[in-house]
Amino acid sequence: RGLPEATIRDFWRRTYRPANTVIAVAGDLPHKEALDLAATAFGTGNGVVPGFAPAPALPAGERVLVGKRQSSQAQLVVGLPALHRDHPDAWALALLNAVLGDGMSSRLFLSVREELGIAYDISSGLVDYAGALEISAGVDPASLKPALQAILVELARLRDEPIPAVELEKAKRYLSGGLELRMDETRHVASWIGGQEALHDRVLTVDQALERIAAVTATDVQRVAGDLMRDEGLRLTARALERDDDDARYHGRIRVAAGGGSGTTSKGTPGTTGAAPAKAATASTTSAAPAQIAPRSRRNPARCISAA
Repeated sequence: RGLPEATIRDFWRRTYRPANTVIAVAGDLPHKEALDLAATAFGTGNGVVPGFAPAPALPAGERVLVGKRQSSQAQLVVGLPALHRDHPDAWALALLNAVLGDGMSSRLFLSVREELGIAYDISSGLVDYAGALEISAGVDPASLKPALQAILVELARLRDEPIPAVELEKAKRYLSGGLELRMDETRHVASWIGGQEALHDRVLTVDQALERIAAVTATDVQRVAGDLMRDEGLRLTARALERDDDDARYHGRIRVAAGGGSGTTSKGTPGTTGAAPAKAATASTTSAAPAQIAPRSRRNPARCISAA
């Protein structure tokens, strides 16, 4: 609200220029005609393209932010630094996200919403321009703590256990099928080409993208999870009911750690801390003995918390 109109207009004049614009056209239109139409509508010229300040190094900001308001539903977001959009492991990260929380067949949806019944909605997503993985959930305020703990369980599973072949293949079909379906519409073809031209190091064809997805292995996904899922990178934002002790209660609860370990992982052996594999995520509090989140039991899905 405090942003002056002049600042917005100045940004527009400096940034939205022909030299800093990509126009993508898909359809039955000759190339020369497309060029003529673009030149008439937008002009030509190679003015100075403004520079941009680099994004802050992640993780950045407070580890925990809690907004307090009277509401029938609490919202939480768990974030982790991830990979920039042209990183060699970007396709492995995309599959990790698909398995974790992209869609109704993902682990978070099936575990936290369907099996445990403690979230109205839950999903994960990638912010590729900033390089972040985020998990968002809407829950009953009374379920905020168990929902957070269940999320940490699923992060630990990805770090500590290779994805079964059947589940990985399903995620590959989900990503590949979604990409191919989108290409049925010319607007998505234009978006695919133009977005890559504007934002990426190179423009991939759809077939090349499908090959990249197919080439990812379970080892690749677990290695990426081991590199990214570290305690020091975790960030939590929650909007919950007004309570005086909210900040203190949540500062100690965002850990994805091996029992007694620091939560860092060995690059050569993903998911390990020292010599022993990490088998649990830990959620500790400042006023009581820490609670240990054990890997979710298939025979008793609700059994997630045990006293440490």
